[in-house]
Amino acid sequence: MEPEILYILALALFLGLAVGWITGRLSGGRGAAILVALLGAAVAVLWVMGLRAQGWDGIAYAIGAFLFAAPATLGALLGGWLGARRRSRRALKRAGTG
Repeated sequence: MEPEILYILALALFLGLAVGWITGRLSGGRGAAILVALLGAAVAVLWVMGLRAQGWDGIAYAIGAFLFAAPATLGALLGGWLGARRRSRRALKRAGTG
């Protein structure tokens, strides 16, 4: 696999991770879950559009789904979980029970 493709995958993953962490930190698990659901829906929509399109258009939709949206979804899932976990731990510390 070409290094440029790996860079794109890593960038999409880390952008999803950062946005997920910020969302999880600011709005908790519910906001992060909504973000992951929206990104997952984007993957599904792009995939279905790729199945229905012909030729290069179908390939472009598949690339959009699996090179951009899927890694961002995984990154947002991990980042949202970490951000929500940090938020809950901080709330417990402030309450004096942690």
